[in-house]
Amino acid sequence: AMAICAVSASALHASAVAQMNLEQMVTFSERVFVGTVIDVTESRKQAGGGEIPAVTYRIKVSESFKGDYEEIKGERYTEVTMLGTLKNLADGRHPIAEFPMLRTGEEYLLLIAPAGPIGLTATMGLGQGCFTITGDESDKVALNGAGNDGMFTGMQDGFAEGGPNSWGDLSSLITDNVGGAE
Repeated sequence: AMAICAVSASALHASAVAQMNLEQMVTFSERVFVGTVIDVTESRKQAGGGEIPAVTYRIKVSESFKGDYEEIKGERYTEVTMLGTLKNLADGRHPIAEFPMLRTGEEYLLLIAPAGPIGLTATMGLGQGCFTITGDESDKVALNGAGNDGMFTGMQDGFAEGGPNSWGDLSSLITDNVGGAE
């Protein structure tokens, strides 16, 4: 058991994530949306005879591009359950490099992978599919956990690699990729 833990721990720290461009992330995502985290809770998932810590983010969806969402009194909501603990979130560190940690009250563009058999999911390409949105309505920008590096590789879009991108341009490109916002 100790050997398995040691191998697992070193594998977590040595994880490498395949670079995906925006089109690939949108295509393989189950849900693509903009939303604000309104609540965070911790739970445990049963797997392989043990327990895995999980954090569930309750998110109010302000704009959806792909996927299904719960509707309550005309507002859309979704939950995203990922590996993690509230202690990791509070400490600002995660046992897996590049794994996103969302903050209550923050607005994000999230490209969510399909959930696995125990209900855990992640953003596509870990930090690549988690964009922080900042600025006011006239000059909103989006920046992912990879600094938007490689996000347009192989795409015919004319966007510059790296650095924040205009939210209006990015939103239009996502809409084009999914065939229209929902």
